Amino acid sequence: LNKNFNRFLTHLDLSKNLITEIKSSYFAKNSELTQLILDRNKILSIEINSFQNLNMLNLLNLSFNQIEHFGQDLFGYEIDYLDLRELDLRNNLIKKIQIFDILIELLKIDLSFNLINDLSCMKFDTLINNLNLKNNQLSEITSFIFQDFFRYIYLIDLSYNRINRIESYSFYSTTQVLLLDLSHNFLKKFENNSFVGLYHLKELILNSNLIEFI
Repeated sequence: LNKNFNRFLTHLDLSKNLITEIKSSYFAKNSELTQLILDRNKILSIEINSFQNLNMLNLLNLSFNQIEHFGQDLFGYEIDYLDLRELDLRNNLIKKIQIFDILIELLKIDLSFNLINDLSCMKFDTLINNLNLKNNQLSEITSFIFQDFFRYIYLIDLSYNRINRIESYSFYSTTQVLLLDLSHNFLKKFENNSFVGLYHLKELILNSNLIEFI
């Protein structure tokens, strides 16, 4: 595949095709890429180091595929820094996301419509301001899960999960959040101090839960 692409490409759109895998050789010579769009294919697997040379990448769209794994090994362990600002992984089969220190410039990540059931592996210190976890398999939000991370985030979407419990101080240190969407879950009540830390919250969406009293 790579031999057909000019090495000076900055934008490559391969969406809506029938690609089933990404090999490490595909983009090995395309170090100038800033946008790589691969959504709506049939991607099942991505080889280790497939994105190793894409240091200038700003946008990576892998949505609407069948990807189960996404971690640092796809970018290589020798990279110290990536300029990636937007990462779109919605509508895949991801159960666990391993975000890493090299994505310090990341602003937006869309993980909606996946199979994620644990947030403990998502502690990463970036500039991210938009976190979309809509329609996953989360059942609870544990205490201090966001502590010392997501310091600049202003939107968190946790709607359409299976959340039945929010522990005290779950959103501690998310002081910049303006919108929190917890709609379409299984919440009945809230523990004391569940929302401590949300000092700038303007919009709290709790419709379509099982709340009987407030």
